[in-house]
Amino acid sequence: ARILAKNKVPMLAVATIEEAIAIRKSLIFTPILLLGPCLDFKILSSYKITALVLGESYLQKLLKSPYPIHVHIMLDMGMNREGISIDQLDESVKKIHKSKLQLKGICTHYSSLSNFESAHETFHNLQTKYAPMHLVFHSSATSTYSHNHDDNFCFRIGLALYGLDN
Repeated sequence: ARILAKNKVPMLAVATIEEAIAIRKSLIFTPILLLGPCLDFKILSSYKITALVLGESYLQKLLKSPYPIHVHIMLDMGMNREGISIDQLDESVKKIHKSKLQLKGICTHYSSLSNFESAHETFHNLQTKYAPMHLVFHSSATSTYSHNHDDNFCFRIGLALYGLDN
């Protein structure tokens, strides 16, 4: 994390709240996106850790926070595992704006390479609608190596860490 922060990456992403706290205690102040849920709202707020809204039920819990918390919305664009659907996005944004939550961005994940272009186009259309927000397209391992990317990408190489089949 220290090397990445020194090289001015715009954000770090971690799986657990313990990882995020360890980074903060190391005096690294780069924004951190927590990929897993955390119901300790005081910790999220005091350590300035951005929570990822993984779905409607987690959003409902976050909305009850008495503390200001930065959030990113995970947008479900076809994986059907987690996230807010495109149909629910406007309503979710409205709920967040009426709460103590501070919406910092929207991110998603490619469901497959076969729909890369249409998903990419859909996501970029959202940039016009939500222009002031930091939109991040969370790229899958295989698309990382097979497509050109713009500045709105972060990469989760996942299993590619162990090699890719051609």
